[in-house]
Amino acid sequence: MKSTLIIAVLIFSLSAFAESLRFETLGYTAETSWSVAPEISQEAVMNLVVRDEQGNAVNAGIPYVELYMPEMDHGSVPASLERVPGGYTVKNLWFLMSGIWEVRLTLKRNGESETQVFNVTL
Repeated sequence: MKSTLIIAVLIFSLSAFAESLRFETLGYTAETSWSVAPEISQEAVMNLVVRDEQGNAVNAGIPYVELYMPEMDHGSVPASLERVPGGYTVKNLWFLMSGIWEVRLTLKRNGESETQVFNVTL
C-alpha cells in the first residue's frame, strides 16, 4: 500500500510540471515532461517532444533550452540535448536557488526561430 502511494505521488509531482507550448509562427507544438523533477541544486531532466500541425512527432533540428531567473537576472549552466526516439532528452538543467525560473525553449524551422517560455517555481 505504501509503495503504491509513493508511486502515485511521484507520478503526480512529475506531471504537475508538464507543459504544452504552441509555436504559432513555426506551426509546432512542444510537449515537455520531467523524468527527473526540478529541485534546488539537483540536476533535472526534461523530456521534449515536438509535433507538427497534424500531431506527428518531428525532428525540430537542435532545440535550444535555457534556464533563466528574472528576479535575480541570471541564468544557469548550459543545457545539453540528446536526440532519442520520438523526441529529445534535455539534461544538465540546474535550478540553483528557490524562486521563479523561466524555461526558455527555442525552435527553428525553415530559417525562422521562435521562443516560448514557461515558469517553474521552486
